[in-house]
Amino acid sequence: MIGDLTRGFTLVILLFWLLFYWQGGLKIWTDIRSALRSKVSQLDVFLLMMLAFWGSMMTVTTVVVIFARLEIGSHSALSAVGLLLTLVGAIGTFYSRAVLGKFWTAEITQQPGHALVDSGPYRVVRHPIYFFAILLYWGVGLAVPVWWNWLAAIGITLGYALKAWEEEAFLERTLATYREYKQRVRYRLFPGVW
Repeated sequence: MIGDLTRGFTLVILLFWLLFYWQGGLKIWTDIRSALRSKVSQLDVFLLMMLAFWGSMMTVTTVVVIFARLEIGSHSALSAVGLLLTLVGAIGTFYSRAVLGKFWTAEITQQPGHALVDSGPYRVVRHPIYFFAILLYWGVGLAVPVWWNWLAAIGITLGYALKAWEEEAFLERTLATYREYKQRVRYRLFPGVW
């Protein structure tokens, strides 16, 4: 019963996140087309496509598990932790994106008049959107523990780690204040770890 409830709430959060963060998937497809037309990193294109595919798979899986009432052997405590991670991840991505404001893009690029943002979660880690998105995907994996959700969580984690590295190299080349920011904010992606 508790497992079904937490999976249901996890689905609601995931759908809310896809609907409002990625505008129901339209924004991600627009970003993929834009990335393919421009000279951005192939990692950006791959990661955007992976996000679209795995986000869709996780949503479909969660819907099927809930409505077909499939028993997937989930432990209620792990489902609750998954729900909490999904919630924190969704809220964190929205908050981090709001702090970036007009400088947010899905692909690695520099906006006209680009300035370094070092407030809010950007005082703790240099890539908080990636951190919170990783939390969200691992949360869904815990709440709905099927192998493809785990594969998605691992793929997203590796993809965002690689993207963080690539984005930092780009920002060091294009934003004069970025090296000093890296010295002030030591952690790239995971607070206290990396």
